[in-house]
Amino acid sequence: MKPVRPMIHRTLLIASLLMLTTYAANAEDSEMPVQNSVSRPKVSVEQVQTADITQWVMTQGRASAIRHEYLNFERPGKVRYIAKGEDGRQLRAGDKVRGPIEGEKFGQLLAQLDSREDLERVRGQEAALVAAQRQVDSMTSALEQSRANAQQAEKDFQRAEEIFAKGAYSQGQFDQIKTQHINAQAEVKRAQAALASSRSQVKTAVSQLNAAKIGLEKTSIFAPFDGVISYLNIRKGDYSNGQPMAGADAQRQSNAAIVVVDNSAYEITLEVPFYQANHLSEGQPAFIAPSAISLTAAASGNFNDSGIASGEVYSVSPSISLAGRTVQVKVRTNNKVEQLRDGLPVSVWIASQQANNTLSVNENAVQYRGTGSFAYVVNGAGIIEKRQLVLGLEGLNKYQVIEGLEKGENVVTGGAHLVFDGSQVEVVSARIEGAQ
Repeated sequence: MKPVRPMIHRTLLIASLLMLTTYAANAEDSEMPVQNSVSRPKVSVEQVQTADITQWVMTQGRASAIRHEYLNFERPGKVRYIAKGEDGRQLRAGDKVRGPIEGEKFGQLLAQLDSREDLERVRGQEAALVAAQRQVDSMTSALEQSRANAQQAEKDFQRAEEIFAKGAYSQGQFDQIKTQHINAQAEVKRAQAALASSRSQVKTAVSQLNAAKIGLEKTSIFAPFDGVISYLNIRKGDYSNGQPMAGADAQRQSNAAIVVVDNSAYEITLEVPFYQANHLSEGQPAFIAPSAISLTAAASGNFNDSGIASGEVYSVSPSISLAGRTVQVKVRTNNKVEQLRDGLPVSVWIASQQANNTLSVNENAVQYRGTGSFAYVVNGAGIIEKRQLVLGLEGLNKYQVIEGLEKGENVVTGGAHLVFDGSQVEVVSARIEGAQ
């Protein structure tokens, strides 16, 4: 009996293998179609369309007021006077100051060393100038009123002539209206003469104020332009040596008696990588904000956000910095934005290139392998076709397509990692590129 056992075991093993092979074949025949239908990858697609694409140079810099003055006394002495603001309190950082008006040599007196006599003379002439300017306003109103009266008198006289010709007015009535007409015309001439005289008085007051300020020029600080006090480094009673210091802006800022800036226009100096600066030129539009997040949010609204400053490229250096391999670019604002401050770090976007009504594709549809780019296109039968792309400008969320796609084709924007060239897919969502 012992020699029979191995033969029985081999027979059982062969029978088991045959049963397993048959089961597997039946299972493959019955389940394979189900697996094929279930395992089709699900993808989302977008339809390729034309759009306007702007390529941006995005960088950072520091806002600096285009006009700023470091003011100092020209002579040593003790600070005796610091001007007061519109609210009656002593000037301080953040207060507005007035520069010279037309025909005036000096602006608002901000501070002065001990020179009381000259100071009182200036104050008196400033008051005289204000009074003369008010007189001009009054005479202007009087001239407008006299012209209105003369126009009415002219109408009354013309009507009186017609009535008098018909015999409905007596000679006395007609002469009275005629006299009123003549007087109204004469009143206009008197008002014109009075206005001219008032304007002459303003010029005289300005001249006298300039003469009074000459003695104060070297011991006084005047506002060079309409602006805001950025730093006030003196107090009443301090002694000033009257020696302005040269050096970097930070050093001059800390040593100046008063720093005044014009906060209506700013310049931002940028260091742009040389390969990006190749497409920058004067006059290109730029947008400035305290943060890149603000610019990104404003981009969808065409940068109409009130917190975004607009500007343009002012200059592009022809040289490349040896240290950073960058090109110095200056951008200047062309509108006043309260969010900007002198010295504030800002983000700047410059529209370096523009393509209008060009074929575009969503950035999610572009795949990369090595140095090349491609996209998956879904045809009408749901079959994937891999397309090599030649891309142009790069916008905020889409690319310009030079070669590789046609308008109206559907490209995979979601689920691209599940597919390959020739695979069959199921489209679960579709939209037109650029649609809201």
